[in-house]
Amino acid sequence: MITSYLRTAENAGCIITAAGDNLVLHDPSVLKNEHIETLKRYKQAILVNLRRQEEATKNGWIVYSYGEGFEKQVSTNSLVFLFQEKEGSFTVWRGTWRGDSFPKTEKVIIANVEFDEAFKRANNYANWFKEAFGKGGRR
Repeated sequence: MITSYLRTAENAGCIITAAGDNLVLHDPSVLKNEHIETLKRYKQAILVNLRRQEEATKNGWIVYSYGEGFEKQVSTNSLVFLFQEKEGSFTVWRGTWRGDSFPKTEKVIIANVEFDEAFKRANNYANWFKEAFGKGGRR
């Protein structure tokens, strides 16, 4: 739901960012009044989403559009992903590639949990993996 509001605003030409406890609308004139009212109504949830994206970026994650997914490379061939499921929960998994378009191996780290738990587990797993197999190590 929140991602659709952010996407609608961006498609209209208005980027939304956070400044402390405030939403900053870059070119709000392109939004319809009902959209601005919706943004006001869901302000806290939007701020949470934007803070998640900021925290993930600080921790070396690539953020997919509107915080629906996150990616972190943990070795030459392995990536950890954190994706939002349809019902709003998150799943963390790792894939290892050997030059194919599909992962050679996959492992679900944790599934269907709140973002904070998923993010914590994803970071712990990424740190463990890098430590166990080396920064550029192969697995």
